[in-house]
Amino acid sequence: RHPTVAEWRAWKSLKALRLPFRQQVPVGPYIVDFLLTTRCLVLEIDGESHKRSKRYDAVRDRYFRSNGFHVVRIPNDLISVDALRQALDGIAPCHERHTKAMVTRANEAYYKRVVIEAKDQQRAAALQRVLRFKQRNPTAFHRLCQPAGVQDRVSVEPTRAATLREIGTA
Repeated sequence: RHPTVAEWRAWKSLKALRLPFRQQVPVGPYIVDFLLTTRCLVLEIDGESHKRSKRYDAVRDRYFRSNGFHVVRIPNDLISVDALRQALDGIAPCHERHTKAMVTRANEAYYKRVVIEAKDQQRAAALQRVLRFKQRNPTAFHRLCQPAGVQDRVSVEPTRAATLREIGTA
């Protein structure tokens, strides 16, 4: 997405500090405004929309902290080189590889969960299709769910037969 005016001002101020900030970095299910890899720091610029979404921001902050990041939020109207320098003063340095590993772990965990949810949705959709088939054709359904080796089973594609057998015996 395109940066807001405040994020653009913050980016210019961060450049003046000559620190290796990265802009718009995905960390798990979220995209952070700025990430300082040498201090494990997530820097968020809070505009008008953040005043309405404090609960959402709290959830995001908790997620970042649980993954080992420091979180600093700066309101739009306080963005300056001095404000950013002051916000960074209390945060101890960390190794850049450590930060990259934390980002990678957070992203991997998130994408694994997304894949699992997608597989669960596919299973649920398949189950619904099978149950509709069972309601419409109970005799055919039971014929398909018979143990392997019955001649009627040969005419059904193997994957569908296996799915029907699993659901029929469950």
